[in-house]
Amino acid sequence: MRFKRLLKRLADIVIPPLIELEINHKPDLSDVKGALLAVNHVHALDPLFVSYAVYPVWLHHVAKYEIFRIPFLPLILKRLGVIPVNRERPGKYTVKKSLELFSEGKIVCIFPQGTRRKKNFGKIKKGAARLALAGQVPIYPVAISGLENVRFWGFFKHPKVRISFGEPINIQGRENTKEEIGRLTDYLEERMKELYKQIYF
Repeated sequence: MRFKRLLKRLADIVIPPLIELEINHKPDLSDVKGALLAVNHVHALDPLFVSYAVYPVWLHHVAKYEIFRIPFLPLILKRLGVIPVNRERPGKYTVKKSLELFSEGKIVCIFPQGTRRKKNFGKIKKGAARLALAGQVPIYPVAISGLENVRFWGFFKHPKVRISFGEPINIQGRENTKEEIGRLTDYLEERMKELYKQIYF
């Protein structure tokens, strides 16, 4: 817990002076017992800003396994509760770990586009629907915008970042079948696109 509070203090020092952060329709996740956040992906720092937006609720991000190959970074990522995933062939570990977290009442965050999309929203993959149906947890569609064209030096220009949360998608009553995964993926994509269009600038 001290580690998490330390990270929040550091974020409080760094983010407000550099970023104009606007958060819309932030849900109260403090009483939510197991859920999945599905966020579009525009920048490498998206996980940081989404986590900052929902703190003190702690998010467990699903991230590409390649970053776990960077020296010393795996120690930090594991401390943060990051879940590795092979984007081309998602393995059993990602699903198993996510289900464990759901059963503990934790919240997992996934970027279902599978890669950063700066010019168009594109299609989302089926991983978010698969996890939510397997864990029988609601999905919160989330959109982030403002960092699409920001490079490192761009942060000194005080860019505006918008994050908007949608109403949760209830999974109860949905069967974990191939057909339902497809339907849920299409619906989630539609909801995420709607949110993104509302905040894109």
